[in-house]
Amino acid sequence: LSVHINNILAGSVLYQSLSQLDYKFEFMEFVKSINLELSKEKSLYLKGRLMTINHLQLHMSDIEKEHALNLAKITKPVKDEIKTYMDEICKEYSLLAHVNYKFDSNLFVIDTTKRAIKDRLRYLTGIDNFIFSSYSTVNLTAI
Repeated sequence: LSVHINNILAGSVLYQSLSQLDYKFEFMEFVKSINLELSKEKSLYLKGRLMTINHLQLHMSDIEKEHALNLAKITKPVKDEIKTYMDEICKEYSLLAHVNYKFDSNLFVIDTTKRAIKDRLRYLTGIDNFIFSSYSTVNLTAI
């Protein structure tokens, strides 16, 4: 039965169309947005901070997996650093909680109500890492 269903789907024009879509970009086109113009310097600075936060979040996840028992003590310095960077970019760029932002080719949301610091910056494009085009002029967009 599963082979028969697979054969029907594989021959379907709709299935072929859907399997060729790049869902990340389709999703980003679907979401309405308002552009915030940033200078190249501020754009590169924000990009660096977001990449640092992302790196620290991934690093903290690795630490959590390795040291589940001593978790709080080991991750405190990383959590403090994430919090510092989050506070800094929220203040510098007037980013609001619960607003979806489009930055370069990524969507993210800041949720300051999350208890876990590492969950306060979330990516809506289904990726674990920010993907940035190198040194392109970047707009930060509130959605």
